[in-house]
Amino acid sequence: MKTKILFITSLILLGTFCSNAQNRNKTKDLLVGDWNYCYKESSENILVYEKDDDTELIFGHYLIFSEEESFTVGCSAQCGNDPNIYSKNGTWEFDLKNKTLTFNIDVMERGKEFKIIEITEDKLKLEAI
Repeated sequence: MKTKILFITSLILLGTFCSNAQNRNKTKDLLVGDWNYCYKESSENILVYEKDDDTELIFGHYLIFSEEESFTVGCSAQCGNDPNIYSKNGTWEFDLKNKTLTFNIDVMERGKEFKIIEITEDKLKLEAI
């Protein structure tokens, strides 16, 4: 009887672990790629990005997530003399339980940690925390 209870408990824990790992991998897979800042939908504390699957160059603020959990955040412009052009590299971590995304770089305008409010294949909505 004890063996059955231990076996069932082990299966439940393994199922929970596998489910969390699958959810984490799904979110990670959704994050990987190029994201362009959506000025129309963003506000002071809510940052909205749209996935850029097109090869056409879009100017403005962007995030690029790689599978190796590194990223680039920056701003591009048509004019090479624009003082707002920048690009910074760092690493990112995703906490499935709290649905938080942590950026690890020296300088971030709005902070380093964000809560993922929404993520789909073509939209990423973050809240600065």
